[in-house]
Amino acid sequence: MWSADSAMCPLSGGDAMRKPDMSCWLATGSQFDWRHLATFAEVKNRRGKDNKKLLYIELAGKASCLLYAQDGCHTAPCLRILGSQIYLTVFDCGRSLSTCGYNINHCPHEFLHILISVTSTPHNILGFDISINWGERNCQDGKLVGVKELKIEMDTTTYTIELKRVLFISDNLFGRGTTVWEGMMKVRGTSGMQARQVAVKDSWIDPLQKYTEGKILSILNVYKIEGIPTLVHKEQVKAPHLSTNIQVNSSMHFLRAYLTHCKTNPYYLHISSHIITHPVSNLITKFSCLGELLVAFLDCIVGE
Repeated sequence: MWSADSAMCPLSGGDAMRKPDMSCWLATGSQFDWRHLATFAEVKNRRGKDNKKLLYIELAGKASCLLYAQDGCHTAPCLRILGSQIYLTVFDCGRSLSTCGYNINHCPHEFLHILISVTSTPHNILGFDISINWGERNCQDGKLVGVKELKIEMDTTTYTIELKRVLFISDNLFGRGTTVWEGMMKVRGTSGMQARQVAVKDSWIDPLQKYTEGKILSILNVYKIEGIPTLVHKEQVKAPHLSTNIQVNSSMHFLRAYLTHCKTNPYYLHISSHIITHPVSNLITKFSCLGELLVAFLDCIVGE
């Protein structure tokens, strides 16, 4: 569902109160919130080099808002409409890719292809991590609440982790796209099913590195280094390949491989991964009172 937002208030759901010129929502009846936005468009009436640059900067800032507000979303496809020209721009943690400008009046087929692609594409192509299941369940008071679950396989056994809350989410357009959740992992013990509190870190890694974060944690755990989180599980996220639909490692470079074939325009090899650890704690910058800050400060001084 598309809507023109020129008369609307800025969207909530993020740290910055901003609104796009046009919005496409994930479902009809969605709240006007960055967390429910599928994609958006920025519009300027007049063409020109300065307006084209300014429009791109505005688009990048709002793409950052979208990715910051939506945990589990790694790619932001957006539209720029500059006079009669339309551009499709895709932002991810590597950088951005843009099509050339298509004249809406002279290239109606390309115009329709762009609109249909961003409104009808599957969630994984749109940029969502489909290894996370979004659903709803009834509470004791009869209200429906949203639930996010992650299923992992360890030792031929499938475990379910309910993602309770976001502990950290990166607001950088370029980087590892790190998101950290607090989750409850259902584990079968001697007395039946038990819930175990874990931290789930979702990030983009370079698989060609000799020591990834999961590898480093596993080595430190073997040597029983104190103060280091215990690694429960690490895995690379699977997603359907764009052309064959076969489950392969979810990577940023598939789209770039189709569009970039020269050394002057390289793409980045980043693979989506999950790392599950315990115990779970709040960020060191989160203090409920001045006393906690003073105690943390004293711990640092004594430790040094």
